[in-house]
Amino acid sequence: MQRLTGSHAWMVFSLAFLAACSPASRELVGHSLETGAYPYFEFANTFFEGQIFEVGVDSTRFPNLREAECDLYVVEARTKTQWANDKSLQHAGSEGPWTIQTSSTPDIRDNIFALQDAGLSGSPADGRFGKGYDVVLDCNRNALLDIGDSMDRVADGSGLHMAPDPSLPGPFGVSSADYSFLGAPKGFRDARVFYPAEIAALGELPVVVISHGVTHDYRWYDHIQSHLASHGFIAVAHQNNVPDGEAPYALAAETTFEHTHGFLKKHKSIAGGALKNHVDSTRIAWLGHSRGGAGVTHAYMALASGAFSSNKFDVEDVRLVGGIAPVTPLPEDLASGGQGLPNDVPYMLLVGSADGDLCNCSDVFNESEWTFRQYERMTGEKSYVSIHGMGHEAFHNGGNPLDSEGTCLLDRSVAHPIINAYLLAGLSYHLRGDLAGKDFLWRHWETFQPDGIPEHNEPGCELVVNRAHRPAQSEIAFSLDDYQNDTCPALVNQASSGAAVEFDVEVLEEGVLSDTNREIRAASFFDVGRCDEMPCDWIVGNMVENQCNLACASYGQTCVLEIDPMNGMFNGVLDGLNEPRGVTFEWAGDERYYAFEIPAEKRNLLGHKFLSLRATQVSRHPYTKTNVVVGDDLSFSVELRDTAGASSRIEIDAYGAGIELPYQRAFVASPGGWANEWETIRIRLQDFRRHNPFINLKEIETIRFLFGGSYGTAQGRIGLDEVELID
Repeated sequence: MQRLTGSHAWMVFSLAFLAACSPASRELVGHSLETGAYPYFEFANTFFEGQIFEVGVDSTRFPNLREAECDLYVVEARTKTQWANDKSLQHAGSEGPWTIQTSSTPDIRDNIFALQDAGLSGSPADGRFGKGYDVVLDCNRNALLDIGDSMDRVADGSGLHMAPDPSLPGPFGVSSADYSFLGAPKGFRDARVFYPAEIAALGELPVVVISHGVTHDYRWYDHIQSHLASHGFIAVAHQNNVPDGEAPYALAAETTFEHTHGFLKKHKSIAGGALKNHVDSTRIAWLGHSRGGAGVTHAYMALASGAFSSNKFDVEDVRLVGGIAPVTPLPEDLASGGQGLPNDVPYMLLVGSADGDLCNCSDVFNESEWTFRQYERMTGEKSYVSIHGMGHEAFHNGGNPLDSEGTCLLDRSVAHPIINAYLLAGLSYHLRGDLAGKDFLWRHWETFQPDGIPEHNEPGCELVVNRAHRPAQSEIAFSLDDYQNDTCPALVNQASSGAAVEFDVEVLEEGVLSDTNREIRAASFFDVGRCDEMPCDWIVGNMVENQCNLACASYGQTCVLEIDPMNGMFNGVLDGLNEPRGVTFEWAGDERYYAFEIPAEKRNLLGHKFLSLRATQVSRHPYTKTNVVVGDDLSFSVELRDTAGASSRIEIDAYGAGIELPYQRAFVASPGGWANEWETIRIRLQDFRRHNPFINLKEIETIRFLFGGSYGTAQGRIGLDEVELID
């Protein structure tokens, strides 16, 4: 049977369940793994329209599917009520339904069927991003959904979504108009709106408001605005009051708020009345670039606290706040009412790892320029996209230089399609509930990327995009360890959930994810053992050579040069604002482990979907690889073991990607990395059963992370956080 060869050119419908007495709803859609490694294919929800796809029958777990003859239908998505009223199977494409005959062997690799149907569209006429389908395996072949059939349908909607390429323009033409709002601060009243040219035939559309930064211009974001308008959004960019210097961000916040209020107030008269009856004031997103990124967060909290109020919209109507290379407000910048403090509004962050302004780098002692800090403060659903080679000014299309530092720098011809793709996917998901956009928030770039994005503009360089996503709290079934224990010293043998932790990895340290000496050097001057009478948090968060020597001198001690356990971490500081914590450790050559013993009351994992975690390679460490052109992913294995001793193990790069090398920049001390970049790793719990169908997911006693040459990369130093079970 022909195997998959493209990065996202295939789909697999894993036919994993055949109900004995009624149609079974199960997650079935996935894609074969190009690595050819166990577990051989991965469940997934979203695929690009027009692709070849596959059907794979997993008769290892379900022997009744051996030597079975079934018809496969792809049906336009129906609600449960619609299915109850109409059980007929009507194939949505032009080529199916297909009849498949499985073999007698239990290996899924012997039961893969290549299919194609160009008639399965991912572009609905209303401009929504992606289209949902229900996949049905009809094994009694009566063209009805009934006893003995299986259907791919998940709790939050259809099991399959076909999506257009999000980097390409949408189905609509684009119109624009300039206007002024006199209610905004004087000198900051102008704005420009983009909207679909066919808006008269559309209903109410969500609104995206874009706020620029210092020295920027509101007319420099038309690449984002026109792209969103072509996909059915209304996008407004406005003049923003962002004074230079280290001033509070209240003025920018006020300008964003006033322009949002003003647009909703006067939209009926803009563009000759074209927008009348087509603005949905209950679905708003605020996006801000640079200091504008701090301003939109500030504005949201002012709205939430009641400091801002409008009769046109309320805090519940702002469905997403987004930062584009944003400045992070410091405590002294926060006005009364809690502006800038942690909050649970969905948040999306886009950063450039070559940003020469907000660079997360050694000469930055001003923590407001640590772009990851705002992400860490957010307590609701959140995601970030980090683009290697992207400069601070590459996000807009103005005349400023790109402000990029490092290797393999991107120009705007490549940067803008990446930006457009991820903003479209994220905004579609958060503002319209388009589930096709959700996979773009966490699936790895190496195996899930749009074809419309050009090749890298520098010869010999490859595009690298890292993604992290943490779902809403309602989707986190059990947080095994988020490392938010704030005891001193940290309880390294006890998880935040109370689970016992065992390990034989080396140089393990728990603490605030904050670079100790602010210099991104693998070593720093501090010695907790000799200065242990000092407050532990102060040592971890603030120690540099001179401070350490002065502090230890009172004890007649001298600091020694030791490894900086949090080197390259620019996620938080000791400011009392949701200080993010995690663990770092290393290994070399030998087989090592880091393991959790699951509490007895939490050992039933059968009803959960993913084991999820985030990890990062630690910058500038001797074990961190230093190929300055193409990053080399780090890999390790994850093992489940039940109370009877049955186990199953999966190496994370079997899915096509591990943990990316930190972006490379030239630096006065040495090359070898920059700020650490976190990535989300998710493994479907059912994947462990394909290797060992006898493992009991209802009685999982331990989860072990295994390191060393037998399990992945022979040596490395990583950070780990957010080890969770999610639904």
